[in-house]
Amino acid sequence: MAETPHRLKEAVSDLDREQLDTSYRPDGWTLQQVVHHLPHSQLYGYLRFKRALTEERPIISPFDPDKWNHLPNSRLEIHVSIDFLKALHQRWTRLLQSLRSEEFRKGYLHPEWGFLTLEDAHRFKIIFHQ
Repeated sequence: MAETPHRLKEAVSDLDREQLDTSYRPDGWTLQQVVHHLPHSQLYGYLRFKRALTEERPIISPFDPDKWNHLPNSRLEIHVSIDFLKALHQRWTRLLQSLRSEEFRKGYLHPEWGFLTLEDAHRFKIIFHQ
């Protein structure tokens, strides 16, 4: 997690506007949209994680990444999202390093998937998605 922002920055640093505006598959997001999606989903996951640690079985709400990714702030320069992701991952990494194993048994209620522990959500990467 700590290395992701650095690796992302390296992967996109030499790309021009045309490349960033290119879809990676037919009817898919552009590379710029993918870069902006990462901190969106990670922020949502971080908030779910913190709620699970500080509330008793909170009910979380899913989000629609397509709708989020079509808001105007997803057209900012990609360095804004990479910098945001870096700061967010620093905070999250510090939190993860401080947790005791029993804290990973806390969790949240997802309206579609039921109760998920932080351990399960992290293992299956569910914490970051819808």
